[in-house]
Amino acid sequence: MRFIFYNTGIVISLALMVIFTNYEVKINQNVLFFELYGISLISAIFGFIIFWKKYKDNFERFLVLFSYLLINILFAYYIAVIIDRSLSAFMYFYSVENKSISTDIYDESYFKEYINRRYEEGKKIGYLRCDYDKKECTPTIKARLTYMVMYPIGKLTGTLGHYDDFKILMRNKNKTNQR
Repeated sequence: MRFIFYNTGIVISLALMVIFTNYEVKINQNVLFFELYGISLISAIFGFIIFWKKYKDNFERFLVLFSYLLINILFAYYIAVIIDRSLSAFMYFYSVENKSISTDIYDESYFKEYINRRYEEGKKIGYLRCDYDKKECTPTIKARLTYMVMYPIGKLTGTLGHYDDFKILMRNKNKTNQR
């Protein structure tokens, strides 16, 4: 029965993280990293209330609350912050949605090294398969699976605004390259 109460609390806590993060994005137009710690704590406390009412051991209560807080912080960092600010995530998402992504997305030398590093990282961790002769990278199954998990969460939390800007940049770049 404890297992059920514990997991119910996690589900409630994470659901509140999604709701509160979405609300935060609507107010501030993006995810503010440090405010996510407060959101994580508040969500953890609400999820913890279910466990707290049923079980009275204080040490166990502390461990449950602490684990909820850590799970929420991991969720906040790996989902909300990465989706909102990661050029790598933008590149992988775009490659999934469009079946490939050009390796020539920005010409200035300062950014070229930064972007090329993202392509190399994508290849090393198994998200992209790149053919530099064709100047194109295609997504792997791993990228598609990550997209299928993270994109809907990004939609629910409202953290895809910067990714939408990236898609516009890519569309404009593709139009320019086709001329």
